[in-house]
Amino acid sequence: MNKLIITLLLLSIPLGVRGQEIYLETLSVKTSATLPQKGVRTITKQDIEHSTATNITDLLSQYGLVNIQQRGAFGVQGDISIRGASFDQSIIKVNGLSINDPQTGHHNLDIPVPLASVERIEVTPSTVNIITNPKATSRLKLNLLGGQHSLWGGDLAINNLTYQHLASSGWSDGTEFKIDILNYQQSIPRTWGESTVNLGYIRKDFGAYKFYSQAFPDEKETTRTFLATGKTEFFTRSLHWQPQSSFRLYRDYFILDRNWPDWSFNDHSNSTIFLGLPVTIPIQQNKLITGVDFKQDSINSTNLQQHHRNAYSFSLEFIPFLVNSWQLQASLREDFYDPEPVKRVFRPGLDVNYQFKQNWLWLAGANRFYRLPTFTELYYSDPANKGSASLAAEKGWNYQTGVKFKTGKISWQNVVFWRQLNEAIDWTKYPGDITWQARNISAVNSYGLESTFDLTTFIKVNYLYLNNHLAAIDYLSKYNTNYLKHSASIIFGYSLPWQIKNDWVAIYRKPSQLSPYTLFDLKISRQFTPNWTAYLSGTNLLNSYYEDISGIPRPGRWLLAGIQYEL
Repeated sequence: MNKLIITLLLLSIPLGVRGQEIYLETLSVKTSATLPQKGVRTITKQDIEHSTATNITDLLSQYGLVNIQQRGAFGVQGDISIRGASFDQSIIKVNGLSINDPQTGHHNLDIPVPLASVERIEVTPSTVNIITNPKATSRLKLNLLGGQHSLWGGDLAINNLTYQHLASSGWSDGTEFKIDILNYQQSIPRTWGESTVNLGYIRKDFGAYKFYSQAFPDEKETTRTFLATGKTEFFTRSLHWQPQSSFRLYRDYFILDRNWPDWSFNDHSNSTIFLGLPVTIPIQQNKLITGVDFKQDSINSTNLQQHHRNAYSFSLEFIPFLVNSWQLQASLREDFYDPEPVKRVFRPGLDVNYQFKQNWLWLAGANRFYRLPTFTELYYSDPANKGSASLAAEKGWNYQTGVKFKTGKISWQNVVFWRQLNEAIDWTKYPGDITWQARNISAVNSYGLESTFDLTTFIKVNYLYLNNHLAAIDYLSKYNTNYLKHSASIIFGYSLPWQIKNDWVAIYRKPSQLSPYTLFDLKISRQFTPNWTAYLSGTNLLNSYYEDISGIPRPGRWLLAGIQYEL
Protein backbone atom coordinates (compact mmCIF):
# COMPACT_ATOMS: atom_id res chain seq x y z
CA MET A 1 0.00 0.00 0.00
CA ASN A 2 2.88 2.42 0.72
CA LYS A 3 4.18 1.90 -2.81
CA LEU A 4 0.71 2.57 -4.18
CA ILE A 5 0.36 5.79 -2.21
CA ILE A 6 3.77 7.05 -3.35
CA THR A 7 2.95 6.18 -6.96
CA LEU A 8 -0.38 8.01 -6.83
CA LEU A 9 1.20 11.06 -5.26
CA LEU A 10 3.95 11.26 -7.86
CA LEU A 11 1.48 10.83 -10.70
CA SER A 12 -0.73 13.64 -9.41
CA ILE A 13 2.04 16.15 -8.70
CA PRO A 14 1.62 17.68 -12.20
CA LEU A 15 -1.90 18.33 -10.95
CA GLY A 16 -4.74 18.10 -13.32
CA VAL A 17 -7.41 16.27 -15.21
CA ARG A 18 -10.66 16.89 -16.95
CA GLY A 19 -13.39 14.34 -17.32
CA GLN A 20 -15.67 12.33 -15.14
CA GLU A 21 -15.06 11.64 -11.49
CA ILE A 22 -16.07 8.32 -10.03
CA TYR A 23 -15.07 8.59 -6.41
CA LEU A 24 -17.09 8.28 -3.26
CA GLU A 25 -15.94 9.67 0.03
CA THR A 26 -16.31 8.22 3.53
CA LEU A 27 -19.94 9.24 3.24
CA SER A 28 -21.72 9.03 -0.05
CA VAL A 29 -24.24 7.72 -2.45
CA LYS A 30 -22.69 6.48 -5.67
CA THR A 31 -22.76 9.18 -8.31
CA SER A 32 -20.99 9.72 -11.57
CA ALA A 33 -20.97 12.08 -14.49
CA THR A 34 -20.79 9.15 -16.92
CA LEU A 35 -24.50 9.29 -17.68
CA PRO A 36 -24.92 13.01 -18.37
CA GLN A 37 -28.71 12.80 -18.57
CA LYS A 38 -29.39 10.96 -15.33
CA GLY A 39 -30.42 13.93 -13.21
CA VAL A 40 -27.54 16.41 -13.06
CA ARG A 41 -28.83 19.97 -12.68
CA THR A 42 -26.46 22.80 -13.57
CA ILE A 43 -26.10 26.44 -12.51
CA THR A 44 -24.23 28.01 -15.41
CA LYS A 45 -21.81 30.93 -15.60
CA GLN A 46 -24.56 33.04 -17.12
CA ASP A 47 -26.89 32.16 -14.24
CA ILE A 48 -24.22 33.29 -11.79
CA GLU A 49 -23.71 36.63 -13.54
CA HIS A 50 -27.44 37.40 -13.34
CA SER A 51 -27.78 36.35 -9.71
CA THR A 52 -28.09 38.68 -6.72
CA ALA A 53 -25.79 36.35 -4.75
CA THR A 54 -22.24 37.31 -3.75
CA ASN A 55 -21.22 33.81 -2.60
CA ILE A 56 -21.77 30.14 -3.40
CA THR A 57 -23.99 29.45 -0.38
CA ASP A 58 -26.53 32.16 -1.25
CA LEU A 59 -26.48 31.13 -4.92
CA LEU A 60 -27.36 27.52 -4.08
CA SER A 61 -30.07 28.67 -1.70
CA GLN A 62 -31.68 30.94 -4.32
CA TYR A 63 -31.88 28.26 -6.98
CA GLY A 64 -33.60 25.84 -4.64
CA LEU A 65 -31.79 22.78 -5.99
CA VAL A 66 -30.66 22.07 -2.43
CA ASN A 67 -31.89 23.13 1.00
CA ILE A 68 -29.51 25.33 3.01
CA GLN A 69 -30.36 26.23 6.58
CA GLN A 70 -28.29 29.35 7.19
CA ARG A 71 -27.22 30.82 10.51
CA GLY A 72 -25.39 33.92 9.26
CA ALA A 73 -25.53 36.20 6.22
CA PHE A 74 -23.44 36.23 3.03
CA GLY A 75 -22.35 32.59 3.39
CA VAL A 76 -20.99 32.85 6.95
CA GLN A 77 -22.31 29.39 7.79
CA GLY A 78 -25.01 27.05 6.53
CA ASP A 79 -26.07 23.41 6.68
CA ILE A 80 -26.73 21.89 3.26
CA SER A 81 -29.25 19.14 2.57
CA ILE A 82 -29.87 17.36 -0.74
CA ARG A 83 -33.16 15.48 -1.04
CA GLY A 84 -33.54 15.09 2.70
CA ALA A 85 -29.96 14.00 3.42
CA SER A 86 -28.46 15.66 6.49
CA PHE A 87 -25.65 18.22 6.24
CA ASP A 88 -23.21 15.47 7.26
CA GLN A 89 -24.47 13.13 4.50
CA SER A 90 -24.39 15.61 1.59
CA ILE A 91 -21.14 15.76 -0.39
CA ILE A 92 -19.42 19.00 -1.43
CA LYS A 93 -16.77 18.84 -4.14
CA VAL A 94 -14.43 21.23 -5.91
CA ASN A 95 -13.59 20.03 -9.41
CA GLY A 96 -14.77 16.53 -8.56
CA LEU A 97 -12.79 16.12 -5.31
CA SER A 98 -14.50 16.11 -1.93
CA ILE A 99 -13.89 18.91 0.58
CA ASN A 100 -16.19 17.55 3.31
CA ASP A 101 -14.99 18.36 6.80
CA PRO A 102 -14.31 15.28 8.99
CA GLN A 103 -14.89 17.29 12.17
CA THR A 104 -18.46 18.38 11.39
CA GLY A 105 -20.71 18.99 8.40
CA HIS A 106 -21.39 22.51 9.72
CA HIS A 107 -18.12 23.48 7.98
CA ASN A 108 -18.74 21.80 4.60
CA LEU A 109 -19.72 25.11 3.00
CA ASP A 110 -16.44 26.79 3.93
CA ILE A 111 -15.50 26.61 0.26
CA PRO A 112 -12.22 28.37 -0.61
CA VAL A 113 -13.51 29.52 -4.01
CA PRO A 114 -14.90 33.02 -4.67
CA LEU A 115 -18.04 33.13 -6.75
CA ALA A 116 -16.09 34.99 -9.45
CA SER A 117 -13.92 31.87 -9.97
CA VAL A 118 -16.84 29.50 -10.52
CA GLU A 119 -17.51 28.28 -14.06
CA ARG A 120 -20.59 26.24 -13.15
CA ILE A 121 -22.13 24.22 -10.31
CA GLU A 122 -23.44 20.70 -10.87
CA VAL A 123 -26.00 19.24 -8.45
CA THR A 124 -26.68 15.48 -8.42
CA PRO A 125 -28.89 13.46 -6.03
CA SER A 126 -26.12 13.44 -3.42
CA THR A 127 -23.44 15.92 -4.48
CA VAL A 128 -22.75 19.60 -5.14
CA ASN A 129 -19.74 19.92 -7.44
CA ILE A 130 -18.11 23.36 -7.81
CA ILE A 131 -16.37 23.60 -11.19
CA THR A 132 -13.76 26.32 -11.64
CA ASN A 133 -12.31 27.49 -14.93
CA PRO A 134 -8.52 26.97 -14.96
CA LYS A 135 -8.18 29.22 -18.01
CA ALA A 136 -8.57 32.95 -17.38
CA THR A 137 -11.53 34.51 -19.21
CA SER A 138 -10.27 38.09 -18.70
CA ARG A 139 -6.98 39.74 -17.78
CA LEU A 140 -8.50 41.91 -15.06
CA LYS A 141 -11.88 41.99 -13.35
CA LEU A 142 -12.76 44.25 -10.43
CA ASN A 143 -16.00 44.36 -8.45
CA LEU A 144 -16.50 46.85 -5.59
CA LEU A 145 -19.65 46.91 -3.43
CA GLY A 146 -21.08 48.54 -0.33
CA GLY A 147 -24.38 48.51 1.47
CA GLN A 148 -26.41 48.52 4.64
CA HIS A 149 -25.02 47.46 8.02
CA SER A 150 -21.57 48.76 7.07
CA LEU A 151 -21.25 46.12 4.36
CA TRP A 152 -18.27 46.62 2.09
CA GLY A 153 -15.97 44.53 -0.05
CA GLY A 154 -15.70 43.06 -3.51
CA ASP A 155 -13.42 40.86 -5.55
CA LEU A 156 -10.39 41.27 -7.79
CA ALA A 157 -9.38 38.78 -10.47
CA ILE A 158 -6.04 39.04 -12.25
CA ASN A 159 -5.66 36.28 -14.81
CA ASN A 160 -6.00 33.04 -12.78
CA LEU A 161 -5.79 34.62 -9.29
CA THR A 162 -8.97 35.80 -7.53
CA TYR A 163 -9.39 37.53 -4.18
CA GLN A 164 -12.67 38.35 -2.42
CA HIS A 165 -13.35 40.34 0.75
CA LEU A 166 -16.68 40.87 2.50
CA ALA A 167 -17.22 42.50 5.90
CA SER A 168 -20.15 43.89 7.87
CA SER A 169 -20.98 45.09 11.39
CA GLY A 170 -24.02 42.79 11.26
CA TRP A 171 -27.76 43.42 11.25
CA SER A 172 -28.01 42.84 15.03
CA ASP A 173 -25.70 42.28 17.99
CA GLY A 174 -23.42 39.29 17.56
CA THR A 175 -23.85 38.95 13.79
CA GLU A 176 -20.75 40.78 12.51
CA PHE A 177 -18.50 39.03 10.01
CA LYS A 178 -15.35 39.34 7.93
CA ILE A 179 -14.59 36.91 5.10
CA ASP A 180 -11.47 36.69 2.92
CA ILE A 181 -11.08 34.20 0.06
CA LEU A 182 -8.07 33.66 -2.19
CA ASN A 183 -8.04 31.20 -5.08
CA TYR A 184 -5.54 30.29 -7.80
CA GLN A 185 -6.24 27.92 -10.67
CA GLN A 186 -4.18 26.86 -13.64
CA SER A 187 -4.37 24.51 -16.60
CA ILE A 188 -1.08 23.06 -17.85
CA PRO A 189 -1.18 21.48 -21.33
CA ARG A 190 1.16 18.55 -21.90
CA THR A 191 2.19 16.65 -24.99
CA TRP A 192 0.76 13.52 -23.32
CA GLY A 193 -2.35 15.08 -21.77
CA GLU A 194 -3.30 17.94 -19.49
CA SER A 195 -2.85 18.88 -15.85
CA THR A 196 -4.79 21.27 -13.62
CA VAL A 197 -4.17 22.72 -10.18
CA ASN A 198 -6.39 24.65 -7.78
CA LEU A 199 -5.19 26.32 -4.58
CA GLY A 200 -7.65 28.02 -2.23
CA TYR A 201 -7.72 29.72 1.15
CA ILE A 202 -10.66 31.13 3.11
CA ARG A 203 -10.74 32.86 6.50
CA LYS A 204 -13.95 33.71 8.36
CA ASP A 205 -14.25 35.75 11.57
CA PHE A 206 -17.83 36.08 12.75
CA GLY A 207 -20.20 36.47 15.63
CA ALA A 208 -21.98 33.14 16.02
CA TYR A 209 -25.09 34.37 17.83
CA LYS A 210 -27.08 31.28 18.97
CA PHE A 211 -25.35 29.16 16.34
CA TYR A 212 -25.11 26.00 18.45
CA SER A 213 -26.84 26.77 21.75
CA GLN A 214 -29.80 28.85 22.89
CA ALA A 215 -28.48 28.67 26.47
CA PHE A 216 -25.20 30.34 25.45
CA PRO A 217 -26.13 32.77 22.64
CA ASP A 218 -23.05 35.05 22.61
CA GLU A 219 -20.79 32.70 20.66
CA LYS A 220 -17.88 33.67 18.43
CA GLU A 221 -15.94 31.68 15.85
CA THR A 222 -12.94 31.91 13.52
CA THR A 223 -12.36 29.34 10.78
CA ARG A 224 -9.58 28.93 8.22
CA THR A 225 -9.42 26.52 5.30
CA PHE A 226 -6.58 25.71 2.93
CA LEU A 227 -7.29 23.45 -0.03
CA ALA A 228 -4.98 22.12 -2.75
CA THR A 229 -6.33 19.85 -5.48
CA GLY A 230 -4.64 18.44 -8.53
CA LYS A 231 -5.47 16.16 -11.40
CA THR A 232 -3.72 14.97 -14.51
CA GLU A 233 -4.61 12.70 -17.41
CA PHE A 234 -2.70 10.69 -19.95
CA PHE A 235 -3.13 7.72 -22.26
CA THR A 236 -1.08 4.55 -22.57
CA ARG A 237 -2.30 2.70 -25.62
CA SER A 238 -6.05 2.33 -25.04
CA LEU A 239 -6.00 3.04 -21.29
CA HIS A 240 -7.03 6.45 -19.95
CA TRP A 241 -5.27 7.25 -16.64
CA GLN A 242 -6.52 10.06 -14.37
CA PRO A 243 -4.46 10.30 -11.15
CA GLN A 244 -5.79 12.87 -8.69
CA SER A 245 -4.98 14.17 -5.22
CA SER A 246 -6.15 16.71 -2.67
CA PHE A 247 -5.03 18.10 0.66
CA ARG A 248 -7.34 20.05 2.96
CA LEU A 249 -6.27 21.74 6.20
CA TYR A 250 -8.89 23.27 8.51
CA ARG A 251 -8.66 25.35 11.69
CA ASP A 252 -11.67 26.18 13.87
CA TYR A 253 -11.44 28.38 16.97
CA PHE A 254 -14.77 28.57 18.82
CA ILE A 255 -15.74 30.52 21.95
CA LEU A 256 -18.98 29.45 23.66
CA ASP A 257 -19.47 32.82 25.39
CA ARG A 258 -17.53 35.84 24.10
CA ASN A 259 -18.11 37.64 27.42
CA TRP A 260 -15.99 34.96 29.16
CA PRO A 261 -13.65 33.78 26.38
CA ASP A 262 -11.46 31.66 28.67
CA TRP A 263 -14.38 29.80 30.27
CA SER A 264 -15.22 27.44 27.39
CA PHE A 265 -13.39 27.48 24.07
CA ASN A 266 -12.30 24.93 21.47
CA ASP A 267 -9.31 24.98 19.18
CA HIS A 268 -9.68 22.34 16.45
CA SER A 269 -7.31 21.52 13.60
CA ASN A 270 -8.08 18.77 11.10
CA SER A 271 -6.65 17.59 7.82
CA THR A 272 -7.67 15.32 4.96
CA ILE A 273 -5.37 13.68 2.42
CA PHE A 274 -6.83 11.99 -0.65
CA LEU A 275 -5.06 10.05 -3.42
CA GLY A 276 -6.91 8.38 -6.25
CA LEU A 277 -6.18 6.57 -9.48
CA PRO A 278 -9.10 5.87 -11.84
CA VAL A 279 -8.40 4.09 -15.10
CA THR A 280 -10.81 3.86 -18.03
CA ILE A 281 -10.54 0.63 -20.02
CA PRO A 282 -12.44 0.31 -23.33
CA ILE A 283 -13.72 -3.20 -24.00
CA GLN A 284 -14.90 -3.16 -27.61
CA GLN A 285 -17.83 -0.71 -27.45
CA ASN A 286 -18.21 -1.06 -23.69
CA LYS A 287 -16.41 0.89 -21.01
CA LEU A 288 -14.93 -0.28 -17.70
CA ILE A 289 -13.70 2.22 -15.13
CA THR A 290 -11.67 0.84 -12.26
CA GLY A 291 -10.02 2.76 -9.46
CA VAL A 292 -8.20 2.62 -6.16
CA ASP A 293 -7.94 5.40 -3.63
CA PHE A 294 -6.69 6.24 -0.17
CA LYS A 295 -8.05 8.79 2.28
CA GLN A 296 -6.83 9.82 5.72
CA ASP A 297 -8.72 12.10 8.15
CA SER A 298 -6.92 13.49 11.21
CA ILE A 299 -7.82 15.89 14.01
CA ASN A 300 -5.95 17.56 16.86
CA SER A 301 -8.28 19.39 19.22
CA THR A 302 -8.36 20.84 22.72
CA ASN A 303 -11.80 19.24 23.07
CA LEU A 304 -11.83 16.18 20.84
CA GLN A 305 -8.16 15.27 21.46
CA GLN A 306 -6.17 13.50 18.70
CA HIS A 307 -7.71 10.99 16.32
CA HIS A 308 -7.24 9.71 12.80
CA ARG A 309 -8.78 7.16 10.45
CA ASN A 310 -7.81 5.69 7.09
CA ALA A 311 -9.96 4.41 4.25
CA TYR A 312 -8.70 2.17 1.43
CA SER A 313 -11.11 1.71 -1.44
CA PHE A 314 -11.52 -0.19 -4.69
CA SER A 315 -14.23 0.57 -7.26
CA LEU A 316 -15.56 -0.79 -10.54
CA GLU A 317 -17.92 0.93 -12.94
CA PHE A 318 -19.26 -0.81 -16.03
CA ILE A 319 -21.04 1.03 -18.87
CA PRO A 320 -22.16 -1.43 -21.54
CA PHE A 321 -23.01 -0.47 -25.09
CA LEU A 322 -26.76 -0.93 -25.51
CA VAL A 323 -29.11 -0.48 -28.42
CA ASN A 324 -32.66 0.85 -28.62
CA SER A 325 -31.90 4.08 -26.68
CA TRP A 326 -30.99 2.35 -23.41
CA GLN A 327 -28.13 3.46 -21.14
CA LEU A 328 -26.96 1.51 -18.12
CA GLN A 329 -24.29 2.02 -15.52
CA ALA A 330 -23.50 -0.58 -12.86
CA SER A 331 -21.05 0.17 -10.06
CA LEU A 332 -19.41 -1.70 -7.21
CA ARG A 333 -17.28 -0.28 -4.44
CA GLU A 334 -15.59 -1.79 -1.41
CA ASP A 335 -14.09 0.24 1.44
CA PHE A 336 -11.72 -0.91 4.17
CA TYR A 337 -11.38 1.20 7.33
CA ASP A 338 -8.58 1.49 9.89
CA PRO A 339 -9.22 1.88 12.78
CA GLU A 340 -12.44 0.07 12.18
CA PRO A 341 -15.93 0.92 13.36
CA VAL A 342 -16.50 -1.73 10.69
CA LYS A 343 -13.87 -3.65 8.79
CA ARG A 344 -15.30 -3.36 5.27
CA VAL A 345 -18.30 -1.94 3.43
CA PHE A 346 -19.71 -3.11 0.11
CA ARG A 347 -21.70 -0.56 -1.91
CA PRO A 348 -23.41 -1.44 -5.20
CA GLY A 349 -25.27 0.96 -7.46
CA LEU A 350 -27.31 0.84 -10.65
CA ASP A 351 -28.51 3.68 -12.92
CA VAL A 352 -30.67 3.26 -16.02
CA ASN A 353 -31.80 5.71 -18.72
CA TYR A 354 -34.23 5.08 -21.56
CA GLN A 355 -34.99 7.60 -24.30
CA PHE A 356 -38.52 6.58 -25.26
CA LYS A 357 -39.15 9.57 -27.55
CA GLN A 358 -36.92 12.08 -29.31
CA ASN A 359 -37.09 14.64 -26.50
CA TRP A 360 -38.15 12.42 -23.60
CA LEU A 361 -35.95 10.45 -21.22
CA TRP A 362 -36.86 8.07 -18.40
CA LEU A 363 -34.30 7.69 -15.62
CA ALA A 364 -34.06 5.44 -12.56
CA GLY A 365 -31.43 4.51 -10.01
CA ALA A 366 -30.71 2.60 -6.81
CA ASN A 367 -27.56 3.16 -4.76
CA ARG A 368 -26.37 2.05 -1.34
CA PHE A 369 -24.72 4.59 0.95
CA TYR A 370 -22.72 4.49 4.15
CA ARG A 371 -21.40 7.22 6.47
CA LEU A 372 -19.00 7.11 9.39
CA PRO A 373 -19.74 9.44 12.34
CA THR A 374 -17.86 12.73 12.30
CA PHE A 375 -15.23 13.45 14.94
CA THR A 376 -17.66 15.89 16.61
CA GLU A 377 -20.40 13.25 16.84
CA LEU A 378 -17.92 10.84 18.40
CA TYR A 379 -15.85 12.92 20.80
CA TYR A 380 -17.19 16.46 21.32
CA SER A 381 -18.15 17.73 24.78
CA ASP A 382 -19.22 21.10 26.17
CA PRO A 383 -21.97 22.29 28.56
CA ALA A 384 -24.56 22.19 25.74
CA ASN A 385 -23.51 19.19 23.57
CA LYS A 386 -21.94 15.78 24.11
CA GLY A 387 -20.78 13.22 21.55
CA SER A 388 -20.71 9.43 21.87
CA ALA A 389 -17.70 7.28 21.02
CA SER A 390 -19.92 4.20 20.65
CA LEU A 391 -21.89 5.50 17.65
CA ALA A 392 -22.51 3.10 14.80
CA ALA A 393 -22.24 4.18 11.17
CA GLU A 394 -25.26 5.25 9.12
CA LYS A 395 -26.28 3.04 6.19
CA GLY A 396 -29.17 2.74 3.78
CA TRP A 397 -30.41 2.99 0.20
CA ASN A 398 -31.37 5.81 -2.15
CA TYR A 399 -33.85 5.34 -4.99
CA GLN A 400 -35.12 7.63 -7.74
CA THR A 401 -37.20 7.51 -10.90
CA GLY A 402 -38.44 10.26 -13.19
CA VAL A 403 -38.74 11.75 -16.65
CA LYS A 404 -36.91 14.54 -18.42
CA PHE A 405 -38.00 16.58 -21.44
CA LYS A 406 -35.56 18.76 -23.37
CA THR A 407 -35.68 20.82 -26.55
CA GLY A 408 -33.51 23.71 -27.72
CA LYS A 409 -35.17 26.25 -25.40
CA ILE A 410 -37.12 24.25 -22.82
CA SER A 411 -35.93 21.77 -20.21
CA TRP A 412 -38.30 20.08 -17.74
CA GLN A 413 -37.56 17.33 -15.22
CA ASN A 414 -39.76 15.53 -12.68
CA VAL A 415 -38.15 13.05 -10.28
CA VAL A 416 -39.65 11.03 -7.43
CA PHE A 417 -37.12 9.92 -4.83
CA TRP A 418 -37.09 8.00 -1.59
CA ARG A 419 -34.42 6.91 0.85
CA GLN A 420 -34.21 4.35 3.64
CA LEU A 421 -31.75 5.20 6.41
CA ASN A 422 -30.81 2.90 9.28
CA GLU A 423 -28.84 3.81 12.42
CA ALA A 424 -29.40 7.50 11.66
CA ILE A 425 -27.23 9.82 13.77
CA ASP A 426 -28.86 12.81 15.43
CA TRP A 427 -28.36 15.11 18.39
CA THR A 428 -31.16 14.43 20.84
CA LYS A 429 -32.26 15.22 24.39
CA TYR A 430 -35.15 14.33 26.65
CA PRO A 431 -37.55 17.04 27.86
CA GLY A 432 -35.97 18.96 30.72
CA ASP A 433 -32.39 18.11 29.74
CA ILE A 434 -29.88 20.88 28.96
CA THR A 435 -27.32 18.86 27.00
CA TRP A 436 -27.81 17.50 23.48
CA GLN A 437 -26.44 13.94 23.09
CA ALA A 438 -25.31 12.33 19.80
CA ARG A 439 -27.19 9.05 19.35
CA ASN A 440 -28.10 6.44 16.76
CA ILE A 441 -31.85 6.78 16.41
CA SER A 442 -34.34 4.49 14.70
CA ALA A 443 -34.78 4.28 10.94
CA VAL A 444 -35.59 7.42 8.94
CA ASN A 445 -37.58 7.03 5.72
CA SER A 446 -37.74 10.00 3.34
CA TYR A 447 -39.64 10.50 0.12
CA GLY A 448 -40.29 13.46 -2.11
CA LEU A 449 -40.73 15.09 -5.50
CA GLU A 450 -38.30 17.33 -7.32
CA SER A 451 -39.37 19.35 -10.34
CA THR A 452 -37.39 21.83 -12.44
CA PHE A 453 -38.39 23.89 -15.47
CA ASP A 454 -36.05 26.09 -17.53
CA LEU A 455 -36.97 28.38 -20.41
CA THR A 456 -33.49 29.27 -21.76
CA THR A 457 -32.09 31.91 -19.39
CA PHE A 458 -35.32 33.90 -19.15
CA ILE A 459 -37.11 31.92 -16.48
CA LYS A 460 -36.21 29.04 -14.15
CA VAL A 461 -38.68 27.35 -11.82
CA ASN A 462 -37.75 24.83 -9.11
CA TYR A 463 -40.01 22.96 -6.69
CA LEU A 464 -39.18 20.41 -3.98
CA TYR A 465 -41.49 18.43 -1.72
CA LEU A 466 -40.01 16.32 1.08
CA ASN A 467 -41.38 14.21 3.92
CA ASN A 468 -39.24 12.56 6.59
CA HIS A 469 -40.85 9.76 8.59
CA LEU A 470 -39.39 8.75 11.95
CA ALA A 471 -40.70 6.09 14.30
CA ALA A 472 -42.46 7.43 17.40
CA ILE A 473 -39.89 9.00 19.73
CA ASP A 474 -40.04 10.35 23.27
CA TYR A 475 -37.05 12.70 22.91
CA LEU A 476 -36.33 15.95 21.08
CA SER A 477 -34.45 15.79 17.75
CA LYS A 478 -32.19 18.64 16.71
CA TYR A 479 -31.89 17.86 12.98
CA ASN A 480 -33.91 14.94 11.55
CA THR A 481 -37.30 16.46 12.38
CA ASN A 482 -36.27 19.92 11.13
CA TYR A 483 -36.34 19.85 7.34
CA LEU A 484 -37.76 21.83 4.44
CA LYS A 485 -41.14 20.34 3.51
CA HIS A 486 -41.96 22.64 0.56
CA SER A 487 -39.56 24.82 -1.41
CA ALA A 488 -40.35 26.76 -4.59
CA SER A 489 -38.28 29.37 -6.42
CA ILE A 490 -38.75 31.40 -9.59
CA ILE A 491 -35.81 33.16 -11.21
CA PHE A 492 -36.49 35.44 -14.16
CA GLY A 493 -34.71 38.25 -15.97
CA TYR A 494 -35.60 40.78 -18.62
CA SER A 495 -34.25 43.94 -20.26
CA LEU A 496 -35.69 47.45 -20.05
CA PRO A 497 -35.00 50.52 -22.21
CA TRP A 498 -31.67 52.32 -21.83
CA GLN A 499 -29.82 48.97 -21.52
CA ILE A 500 -31.14 48.32 -18.01
CA LYS A 501 -31.39 44.68 -16.93
CA ASN A 502 -33.61 43.33 -14.17
CA ASP A 503 -33.07 39.97 -12.45
CA TRP A 504 -35.65 38.77 -9.92
CA VAL A 505 -35.69 35.88 -7.46
CA ALA A 506 -38.93 34.85 -5.72
CA ILE A 507 -38.71 32.11 -3.06
CA TYR A 508 -41.37 30.33 -0.99
CA ARG A 509 -40.37 27.90 1.76
CA LYS A 510 -42.32 25.87 4.31
CA PRO A 511 -40.10 24.23 6.95
CA SER A 512 -41.51 21.20 8.73
CA GLN A 513 -41.51 22.84 12.17
CA LEU A 514 -41.32 26.60 11.48
CA SER A 515 -43.52 29.24 9.88
CA PRO A 516 -43.56 29.52 6.07
CA TYR A 517 -42.04 32.59 4.45
CA THR A 518 -41.65 34.33 1.10
CA LEU A 519 -38.56 36.21 -0.11
CA PHE A 520 -38.02 38.58 -3.03
CA ASP A 521 -34.55 39.55 -4.29
CA LEU A 522 -33.76 41.98 -7.11
CA LYS A 523 -30.71 43.08 -9.08
CA ILE A 524 -30.80 46.07 -11.45
CA SER A 525 -27.73 46.58 -13.64
CA ARG A 526 -26.62 48.79 -16.52
CA GLN A 527 -23.52 48.49 -18.70
CA PHE A 528 -22.31 52.02 -19.43
CA THR A 529 -19.28 51.07 -21.54
CA PRO A 530 -17.84 47.74 -22.69
CA ASN A 531 -15.70 47.79 -19.53
CA TRP A 532 -17.91 49.40 -16.85
CA THR A 533 -21.15 48.13 -15.28
CA ALA A 534 -23.05 49.50 -12.27
CA TYR A 535 -25.72 47.68 -10.28
CA LEU A 536 -28.14 47.92 -7.37
CA SER A 537 -29.15 44.82 -5.46
CA GLY A 538 -31.49 43.94 -2.63
CA THR A 539 -32.34 40.77 -0.73
CA ASN A 540 -35.50 40.07 1.28
CA LEU A 541 -37.13 43.21 -0.15
CA LEU A 542 -40.37 42.50 1.75
CA ASN A 543 -38.37 42.62 5.00
CA SER A 544 -39.90 39.28 6.04
CA TYR A 545 -39.06 37.80 9.42
CA TYR A 546 -38.00 34.18 9.05
CA GLU A 547 -35.83 31.46 10.55
CA ASP A 548 -34.08 28.56 8.85
CA ILE A 549 -33.16 27.10 12.24
CA SER A 550 -35.41 27.60 15.25
CA GLY A 551 -34.36 30.52 17.44
CA ILE A 552 -31.85 31.97 14.93
CA PRO A 553 -33.43 34.91 13.04
CA ARG A 554 -32.25 35.66 9.51
CA PRO A 555 -31.55 39.22 8.31
CA GLY A 556 -34.28 41.50 7.00
CA ARG A 557 -34.05 43.73 3.95
CA TRP A 558 -30.44 44.28 2.84
CA LEU A 559 -29.58 46.77 0.09
CA LEU A 560 -26.24 47.22 -1.64
CA ALA A 561 -24.70 48.87 -4.69
CA GLY A 562 -21.66 48.04 -6.73
CA ILE A 563 -19.57 48.76 -9.79
CA GLN A 564 -17.66 46.34 -12.02
CA TYR A 565 -14.73 46.83 -14.38
CA GLU A 566 -13.48 44.16 -16.79
CA LEU A 567 -10.53 44.30 -19.15
